Amino acid sequence: HAAGLLFADGSLLAREDVGRHNAVDKAIGAAWREGRQARALLVTSRASYELVHKAAEAGIGWLAAISAP
Repeated sequence: HAAGLLFADGSLLAREDVGRHNAVDKAIGAAWREGRQARALLVTSRASYELVHKAAEAGIGWLAAISAP
């Protein structure tokens, strides 16, 4: 799975992992280490309530997934 964070300047930070939650955690952690705040989270999996919660906890207002919940 892959997770990408979209920033206000149009840049994208992406991470991948076998697990979708791990990919999201890696992407959010990398952004926080860089001191950046993402606007959107893009995932190559379904939009579970756990991923919605992770996005909200990270202050990310948008979540886009390629699969239905």
